[in-house]
Amino acid sequence: MPSLVLPRIAFLGLVGLLGLLLVHRTFQVASGSLSRIHARGLGVSPAAQGWEDQNLTALTVSPRDLATRANLLSFDTAVNKGSGLYCKCKAKWQLEFETDWTLQDELERYWSKEEYQRDDTTLVDSSVWLQEALTGLGLPYERSSNNGKDGKLEPQFWMQDKRWQTEVSVNGAVTRTEQKATFGFYISIMSPAAGLIIAENNHNPATMSGGRSPPLSKWSDVVYINWATLAKSTGNSVGNLKYLIRTHIVNPDTLNILKTVCSGPCPAWPGTSFDINQKKKSGVLINQNGLALLGTPNGGGAAWLLINHKQQLGVRKAPVSVTAWTTQGTDEIGDEEDWYHMVFQFST
Repeated sequence: MPSLVLPRIAFLGLVGLLGLLLVHRTFQVASGSLSRIHARGLGVSPAAQGWEDQNLTALTVSPRDLATRANLLSFDTAVNKGSGLYCKCKAKWQLEFETDWTLQDELERYWSKEEYQRDDTTLVDSSVWLQEALTGLGLPYERSSNNGKDGKLEPQFWMQDKRWQTEVSVNGAVTRTEQKATFGFYISIMSPAAGLIIAENNHNPATMSGGRSPPLSKWSDVVYINWATLAKSTGNSVGNLKYLIRTHIVNPDTLNILKTVCSGPCPAWPGTSFDINQKKKSGVLINQNGLALLGTPNGGGAAWLLINHKQQLGVRKAPVSVTAWTTQGTDEIGDEEDWYHMVFQFST
């Protein structure tokens, strides 16, 4: 029996070494070409539907898990959420909803800008499947060659790769704990001249780390700082935001509502458009479909971007319409599938 001990130890050591190599490779990918990773391929577990407060715009699950979920967001609940968010957008400025984070140096305490890597540098990933829609809306689809000054699309790839400290005080004794980076990331494509943001690929820190987030972690805050910084550097107004596109949507709650309002798969571009307002007839909301899409996790991110930054983007700026459509894409094993998209248009 003793003769079997060394081979067993060697085998376990080899397994451990392979595990470390896999972890190392994972972080190599995270720091390199995330712009081409399908959101569905990461297999992030579904979290509680606390997105209204946490702005969890990147909640994703594997498509295989979708059919097993019995607690998908209902249409009526989505309408109620959307109606509440629309009211907040249209309301006067309120301190309780104003963000604490608006500056680039604050962002850089917790996040780093990564290189957006793509073989064909004349395009961004999403313009490949969004070109027809962007052209139809009169928006640019080519990548900028001078950091956005030409009005074309400029990528913003930010990763939460820095440690931070948390503090807990008990009876006057303060305990400080260093938190590891979560490697959450947000990839947005922007043209301040055109008033456009495309949310291309987003995984917030909480879903990437099992619930941990640095103080500055909301999609709406990170994207606003990216937008404001780029707008100022290109000589454009920060308040010129007109369009927000949520592309290649994989959130099961959002997909459920999209298929409900479209009575099945949404059509190809020009898709189906819905007004967003609170007009009523005989006491019943007329445009429930538009409010329902605003009330999804992906739509909620668009609303919170406006709600949390009224002083910068416009006190009364609100979504006025949303268009839903599909393009043909492939899943993680290469089979064809419908990719769902939404574009929210804002008041000017």
